[in-house]
Amino acid sequence: MATGNLLKGGQVVERVFSIDEYLVYVKARSILPFSADVKNLSQNDEPLRFTVFLGDSGTFSFYEDNGNDQMYREQYAHAQLSLHRQGNILTISIGKRSGNYKGMPKKRTYHIDVLASAPASKITVNGKVVDYTYSVTELKLSVM
Repeated sequence: MATGNLLKGGQVVERVFSIDEYLVYVKARSILPFSADVKNLSQNDEPLRFTVFLGDSGTFSFYEDNGNDQMYREQYAHAQLSLHRQGNILTISIGKRSGNYKGMPKKRTYHIDVLASAPASKITVNGKVVDYTYSVTELKLSVM
């Protein structure tokens, strides 16, 4: 669960947590990929989930391949994700995929979670206003 606490680097931080918790510190403006449980390597058209940790700006290069052979060096695709914040406006851009691999889905669906955020006044995707969910307990805004 995100706490929303921002810490300055270059310090030792002591925290108390229970046995069923673990701490993960993530640099502000990071974009991390997550995936659903893999049930079948031949089906890779599940939505891709990215978790964004707020900050001013950052970039992330996402790599994908078919996941079930040794052709990952020659047959793959990648896309650039970027995060830009100006005042109260946060822009997340997902670039066009380049490359190709056997079984590559023609289209991708993305699920974006923004942690340590406040509810948004509006969210647009490709210029159109879209719905989103917000979890007060997780401090998480989600768009699919």
